[in-house]
Amino acid sequence: MNLGRWGLAGILILMASARAQTKPTAPVKKPATSHPVLQMAITFDDLPVSGPLPPGQSRVGVAEEIIRTLKADHVPPTYGFVNAVHVQYDPGTVDVLGTWRASGNLLGNHTWSHVSLDKVSLQQF
Repeated sequence: MNLGRWGLAGILILMASARAQTKPTAPVKKPATSHPVLQMAITFDDLPVSGPLPPGQSRVGVAEEIIRTLKADHVPPTYGFVNAVHVQYDPGTVDVLGTWRASGNLLGNHTWSHVSLDKVSLQQF
């Protein structure tokens, strides 16, 4: 997989290579080496659609490719945050969410459509 063509997967690579030291939130068994224990949160925003679809690819195919990469690198279950407005305009994209969940990954709410709080009232939001 050419991760460079997937913005989100490219971010994953950048995050992994940054190796910023963080304080563990829960006790972690210290490895035998003297290297610090690192923790990192990996999320994917704007499921089921994020950006233009590459020619010859399907939304489910893109999700399956990302899932395969995560599993190959032994990444634990990862949150995908959903903008559900995409399902309204393209009902077939709901299959991406099913594929994501079937792989053991998790879903979270990322608002209906990325509405800007500067442009709507609290009631509208």
